Amino acid sequence: MAVRDADEVREALRAGRPERLIGTRECAWLDAKGQPYQLDQPRPAAELAKDVAALANMSGGVIVVGLRTRKAGSSEVIDEVRPVPAGLIDRDRYRKLVRERVFPFVRDFSTWWIAVSDERGLLVIDVPAQAPKDKPFIVSGSDGTQAAVDASSAAVPLRDDDGTHWLSGQELHRLLTGGWNVSGPPAPRVVIAPSPATPAVAVGEGDPLWAEEFREACGSAGGGAALGVPDGPVTAAGPGVMQQLSGGSRGPAAIFAVPDSKPVILAGDAWRFFLKQSRDASPADYPALAGLPVADESSSRRRVIRLSGGGWGPGELIQDQPGDTWRWRPVPAVDSTPALQADRWSQLGQPGTEPDLVIRVDAFLPWRGASGWRIERRGRERLQAALPGAALSRSMMTLARSRGIGPAQPDWEILTERDGGRQSERTAQYRCVLPADDGSPAVTAEARLVLPNGYQYQSVQASAALRIRLGAVEAADPRVSIAELLDSFAAEWETAMLDIPLALVEDPAAVPLGGPPVAELYVRAGEKYVDGRPEYKELPQVMDLSPLGKATGSQLRQGGISVVAPLEASSDERRGLVRQAVARMTANQWGFVEVDDDLGL
Repeated sequence: MAVRDADEVREALRAGRPERLIGTRECAWLDAKGQPYQLDQPRPAAELAKDVAALANMSGGVIVVGLRTRKAGSSEVIDEVRPVPAGLIDRDRYRKLVRERVFPFVRDFSTWWIAVSDERGLLVIDVPAQAPKDKPFIVSGSDGTQAAVDASSAAVPLRDDDGTHWLSGQELHRLLTGGWNVSGPPAPRVVIAPSPATPAVAVGEGDPLWAEEFREACGSAGGGAALGVPDGPVTAAGPGVMQQLSGGSRGPAAIFAVPDSKPVILAGDAWRFFLKQSRDASPADYPALAGLPVADESSSRRRVIRLSGGGWGPGELIQDQPGDTWRWRPVPAVDSTPALQADRWSQLGQPGTEPDLVIRVDAFLPWRGASGWRIERRGRERLQAALPGAALSRSMMTLARSRGIGPAQPDWEILTERDGGRQSERTAQYRCVLPADDGSPAVTAEARLVLPNGYQYQSVQASAALRIRLGAVEAADPRVSIAELLDSFAAEWETAMLDIPLALVEDPAAVPLGGPPVAELYVRAGEKYVDGRPEYKELPQVMDLSPLGKATGSQLRQGGISVVAPLEASSDERRGLVRQAVARMTANQWGFVEVDDDLGL
C-alpha cells in the first residue's frame, strides 16, 4: 500500500522498509531519484540545492536516492527499490553544499543512509517543515533555469506536485515590494572581505542555556584549530542538544550535552564511529538509537565514553588501546519484565518422552544486514565442530552424571523435520540425546539458529535448551537444584551467544551490532496431553526450591526474564547476571519475596 504523507515515508525508511514506497506517486513531499547527484558537476550540484530549497519553501519532504520510477499518465510512480553503491555517496558533501548554496540555513536538514548490503543502499535527504518566518529559501548560483550556474545570481524554487516551480520576476517583485514597504529599502551594498576566522555560526549559538559551557568545552579541547567551526547552530537531540563542527586537527567533531551532565566532545574516529552506529537515522535521531554521550571516562590508554538516553539503552563507546577500532557495548542490565512469550520451539516431546523440565536461553543478536544472510555448508560444519565442546554439552553431561547416568557424550545430530526440526538456508537445528538405561531420552540438549525475516524475527535468534526427563532417573531426589539452574542458564547463554552463531560468522563478537544483544532466560515445568487434555507439572515437583523460602505467588509453572549484555562478556560477568536475573524472577514471578541476590546458596 502506498504511503500517504512524508511522515509515513520517514517511518518506512527508518524501519528499513523502503519497499513500502513502491506504488507511491512522486508529489509535493516525495522526490525519488534513480542515481546519486553528481556533485562534482555544476548542474547536478545546483539541482540538489534547488530540490532541497523547493521542499523547504513548501511543507518539507523527503528525497530518496535509490528508487526507480515509471510513467503513469502525467505522474511518476515508484516501482522498484534500486540501491546505489555506497562508494558514490559522501553525505558530508551533500550537507555542506546545501549549507553553502541555500539561504537561510535549512533547520534540521539531514541526510541518512539505509544499508541494504555492505556495498549498496539508499540515501535519504530529509527536509523538515520550516518556520514561515524563515521563508523564502533562496538558491544561490541560479537564475531560475535548470542550466544556470552563476554564483552572482539567486532564485526561489517551490515544490509543485512532482516538479519544481521557480518564482517569476513578477512574483519576486511582489514579495520584495511587500518587504520593502514594511521595512524600507535595503542598505547600500558594502563589500567587505570575509574573515575566515569568523564563522557564520558561533560555538554554542542556538541555545543560550548551553552556550557558555559549549564554548568552555570547545576551548578546553583545543578550540577551532582542533575542532573547526560549527556547521550550524545547536539543535535538539533526544534528551539533550548537539552541535556539529567542521573539524580541525582532531577531525570532524560534535559537542553534546544533556541535563545534569557536562558537555562531551566526540572527535575524529570516535565521532565517525558514533555516526556509523546510527547510520540508519538522521542526525536529529542519532540519540534515538545509541543515545547521547554523557561522560568521557577515558584514561591515558583506554578510552570509554558513556552513552545514555537512546532506544538501545545505556551503552559505551570503547577503544581498548590507541589506534584500535572503536566498539559499542551495552551496559549489562536485567529487565524485570517477564519474558514468557518467546517462540516455544522445545515445547513437547513424543508421547511418553515429554520432558519434566525445560531450561532454555534465547539470544537475540541485532546484527546489521543479517536479513540478507544465509546459512551455508561451511557454517554448518563450524557449528557441528563446536557443539561437542560447547558449554551446553558440558552442562548436559554434568546434570546426567550427577544423577547416575554415565555414558559417553553422544554425537550431535541434525534435527530432521520428522523429529520436529526445521532446516533451511535461514534455519539450523541440532540436538544431542543422552539416553537412560532403558534407552529413552534422559537429558536432551538442543541448539537452533534462525535468521531474521523482517516480521516474526527482527534479529538473529540463537537458542540453546536442555530438556530433562526426571522419570528416566533412578535417584532418590532427581529434582534440579537452584545452583544447577544457574549453571545451566550460564552454559546455555554462552553457547547461544558465541557457539551457535558460528553457523553464520567466524567471530560472533566482532560483528557490528545494530542494538543491544539480549538473552531471554526461560524455565518451565513439563506438560503433556492425556486423552486430548493438557496435564501440567509444577516447578516444585521438578526443582528443589527450598533455599528460596516460602512462595507467596500462585504461579509456579514457568518463569522468564531478559538480560542485556555484550557478546564478549566474561564467564564471571554472565554468571553474576544470571544470579541477579534468577533472583528477580523468583521474587517477582513466583513470589519468593524474601530471597536475596545470593538465592540462599
